Order: sequence, then structure tokens, then C-alpha cells
Amino acid sequence: MSPIESAGKVGLPIVIWAGDFDENSGGSIVLHTLAHRLRQTGQDAYVWNGVSRKIALRRRKLGKLLSALYQANRRRLARRRAETQQNHSGEVICHPTMPVPTYERPSASGCIAVYPEIIDGNPFGAKHVVRWLLHRPGFHVDGVKHGSGELTFFYQSAFAEGLANVAEDNLLQVRWLRTDVYRNEGLADRRGTCRMVRKGTGTYRPELSMDDAAPILDGKSHEEIAEIFNRCEFFYSHDPYTLYLYYAALCGCTPVVVPQPGLDAASWRAGFELKQGVAYGDDEIPFAVATREGLFADMAAARDVEDAAVRQFIAKIKNRFAC
Repeated sequence: MSPIESAGKVGLPIVIWAGDFDENSGGSIVLHTLAHRLRQTGQDAYVWNGVSRKIALRRRKLGKLLSALYQANRRRLARRRAETQQNHSGEVICHPTMPVPTYERPSASGCIAVYPEIIDGNPFGAKHVVRWLLHRPGFHVDGVKHGSGELTFFYQSAFAEGLANVAEDNLLQVRWLRTDVYRNEGLADRRGTCRMVRKGTGTYRPELSMDDAAPILDGKSHEEIAEIFNRCEFFYSHDPYTLYLYYAALCGCTPVVVPQPGLDAASWRAGFELKQGVAYGDDEIPFAVATREGLFADMAAARDVEDAAVRQFIAKIKNRFAC
């Protein structure tokens, strides 16, 4: 029996807004993972990728604000999705290890919809709405409206900071760890650095990569990134909240978060689960190296914490919406 099978069920189906699975998108990964984990409990859960005209317009606006590098990656992914969508009629494509059916009644109100923070309003027309903050509201798209009657959860406590009517214990984290790809190959001659921008465009400047000849990992496959992690000594991440920090450590590469304006090391750690094995700035590199094994132990125990969070997620929905 799965350790989360005892959570009970919500009476209405839970429908999670998610596009086709994309292993290079953290948001896509966690949305699909949550749907899969809910079904492991016996919950009636689905995915759906309907997009309103307003959402499409906001996405185009977002694309103009991103760096040229990230835009190129988005175009590549868009082409891949367009090719894929020719092979199905509205069905959301899932990873083979996490099969979840697509919701077939998107206009029905008798469901509980789960939206990430970038979705405006309630495009499902769902009876009840759960909002899952996968980043700070407004970080990606300004002006997105969330309903007053929504039940809000957050992936990192930092994402809900300053928001009213969000319970402090509404933390919901689930992970899809690629331990099959990210592992230390034991190469003796590590040297140099690599970088990833992702959501850290505010601290990235192209000359950084030119100065230290660090390959940019954005847009590369997991296999390509793992190979680079195994030959580099340091990984600099401009995105302070990414699982690639952990993946770097798994490969024996020391992860370093590029300090963010207005965010000191103590505040960053208070809002992120990685307390060991990661440096916040160059000054913490000795600490990251010394505590790497502690990071591995923390992540091994994280699955139990995630199972408890999924059980609490279900229980709070049942309590809030009486279903």
C-alpha cells in the first residue's frame, strides 16, 4: 500500500491545469507530479490544458519580457508541442511513469480546479478553486486575478510572503527526481563552472558567461546537463529556487546561488528547503562542500514530508469545501 493511500478522498474530481509534460519545465513537472500523487491516494484526479484567450495574451506579453536566450528555448518547446498536438485531440500528454487521464468535461462546474499563480480567474468554471503558488504572484505575469474564495497553497514559503488569508502551513511540495540521470560519475579532473538562468534573468548579464567561459545550461536536455555537471567544479544558478541545485550536488558539482538583490542568505534559506550543500554566494562555498552529505540525507527524508503534505492538501480541501 502506498504511504499516502490512507488520506481519504475528496467527493468531487480534482482537475489540475497542466499542459503537456515538459521535463525542462519545473512548473510542468510539479503539476503533473501532484496529479499522479493524488491518484496514488485513490483520489479522482485529472489534468486539463484548456487556455482562455486572456491567458494566451498574457503569455505573449510574458514572452516579450524574457531574455533572448529563454525566448529561444520557449520557441523550441512551442514547436515541439505543436508537433505533438497534431497527434492528439485535447489530450494532455503525460510522462509514462505518471499517467493521468485528461479531464473530459472542462465546462462542468462540479469539480475542484487547481491553478498555478499565472492563470487568470477560473477558466474551468469550477465549483471550487485551489490556487498553487509555484512562484511569487506577479513574478511572471502582472495583473492576474485570483478569486477571494480560493484556497491557496504555496511551493515555497517565500512565494506567499505578505499575502493575506494564506495559512502558514499550506506548504505543498512534490518532486520528480531524476536520480536515473543525475549521478556522480567519479571523474577525477573537474574544472571550470557552468551557469543556469531560468527565472533569474534579473541578475544575469551575458558578459558573465564570456568572462568565465561557463556553458549556459538553459535549454539543454537532462542528459547534457548531467554530463556538464560531472566535468565542472561549480554550478552558478541565477534562479535561487530550482531543483537543479540538488541535481548539481548529486553529480559532485558544487551549487552556488547567485545572490539576489534584497535577499540575504538567511532569508533565502528560510524560504527554501535546501538548508545544506548549497552556497548562497561564493563566500559559502566551503560550507556547501562540507555539508553535501547532509543535503543528501535531507532529500532522502523529503519523500515522507511530501506524502504528509499531500494528505494535508486533501484534508484541507475536504474541510474548506465540505466535499
